[in-house]
Amino acid sequence: MNFKKLRKFFVPAVALASIINANTSKKDSYEGVFLWSGVYSGMTPRQVKKVLGGDVECMKIDEEPYCKRRNPSVPLGGEKAVAGVKFQNKKVSEVVLLVINANECNGVFDEEKCLDGLKHRDRETIRSVKNTLTSKYGPQVALSVDQNWLKYRNRTFIDYGWLVDGALIEVVYQERGLWYVRYTEDKTAL
Repeated sequence: MNFKKLRKFFVPAVALASIINANTSKKDSYEGVFLWSGVYSGMTPRQVKKVLGGDVECMKIDEEPYCKRRNPSVPLGGEKAVAGVKFQNKKVSEVVLLVINANECNGVFDEEKCLDGLKHRDRETIRSVKNTLTSKYGPQVALSVDQNWLKYRNRTFIDYGWLVDGALIEVVYQERGLWYVRYTEDKTAL
């Protein structure tokens, strides 16, 4: 194929790609708040599946869709996290990067010692994640927490929070071997 013929095909294709990309910018594509890795508040399960890619499974929990991507896992402070997306009224309400390591100690001779080591590892990993978020988004903000919810889930508390362009990012430690980073829309800005 000569250059003129190649140019005839290539130039319109590049121009078309530029137009398509210009029409699918973040601001134009989704009206919601950017939460994490291409996921915006207000997206549908179909849109989320397309954006997440990989091994994504969607199911219903309490009559609302929930999607999770097991593979590829998300590297989070040296741990492997599962990306989960929760919906409210069939629209994205939050993204959770969940780290579950508690079952590493099942069947270990000294399970309590193993769990203590896991707790120490969790603290170090969360500290690393906190430092990364702080360097990227600035200082943490004080979070208001529903005290009734804390009494119900007495082992759950929110460690850190950042407000970023309409999104709230929280690091939540639940118990040894179970913690997550949650991305939601900042409702205080509404």
